Amino acid sequence: MMEQQVNPYEAGQAHQQAYVDSSLSIPVTPVALGALMGTKFWVSLVGVVMLIMGAINVLSMLFADDSTPFGGVLVAFIIPFIIVVIQVVLAVRLVQYGTAIGRLKSGGTSQDFERAMVAQTQFWKLLGIMCIVMISLMIVTWIVMIFAVRAVF
Repeated sequence: MMEQQVNPYEAGQAHQQAYVDSSLSIPVTPVALGALMGTKFWVSLVGVVMLIMGAINVLSMLFADDSTPFGGVLVAFIIPFIIVVIQVVLAVRLVQYGTAIGRLKSGGTSQDFERAMVAQTQFWKLLGIMCIVMISLMIVTWIVMIFAVRAVF
């Protein structure tokens, strides 16, 4: 029986072959690749929406009133600015992931797959760190508020 020759440079190979990591011997099946490629639209959509939301947040900061009773400039500008920066970085990571999926879809090389996975890993790592930071800030805020309320009464 003759073995079929696969041209790794031929377009569309991502759908037809499984990549195997020689160190782990875990195949990436066509079904797994199809699932990954099926997320491209949604990843790109969420990334673009996050960029638009970041722009809207910047506009709202420009027209914000700095007469906030608690924190003033901190609450009106600094914290929202930090949130916008984080939001834009996360959005850029998602757009990079979507672009990498697009390259994988058109090229189908193992390097394209690796780039897509690295971009996805960077996004989730940053989002996870941000979740930990936000939860920590919420806990600190609760503690400060509890002591503030006790000090008043």
